[in-house]
Amino acid sequence: MMGRRDKVVRPWSVDYKSGDEAGRTYALAPRKPKRKTETALTREIMVALNRLPGVHVFRNNTGALADETGRVVYYGLGKGSPDLVGWVTGSMVASGMSHWCNVARFLGVEVKMPGKMRAHPEVLENQDRWRDMIEAAGGIYVRVTSVEEAVRLVRG
Repeated sequence: MMGRRDKVVRPWSVDYKSGDEAGRTYALAPRKPKRKTETALTREIMVALNRLPGVHVFRNNTGALADETGRVVYYGLGKGSPDLVGWVTGSMVASGMSHWCNVARFLGVEVKMPGKMRAHPEVLENQDRWRDMIEAAGGIYVRVTSVEEAVRLVRG
């Protein structure tokens, strides 16, 4: 049973001036902690990777949208493409040359929430196709569930 002092009052219904003057105590209902979303995790990973030397990543939003004429416009790299795309710059000696040159490798980062590494079978199939294409061309593709894992795998 709630007493007068334990009464839960919403902030928009409290007259703080009269409440304070009357010596009443108001308690707000406890809020549930917000769960981290995949979007927030992707943003954190993007920031962390862009702090690494030679790494540049960008958000790859994909989807479709009808313009004002009703025509559907598709954006992004396509179905199943990584959440983050960019490159990793490194140095190597060119074949037959005696000097170092900089090279960049394509980087694709697929972000998944911890415990949800498996996607819908059709989505996973498209993502696996992208992984195979990137790796066949000499690029780097990683699936990660945390900032630490992303940094560790990209540093590689």
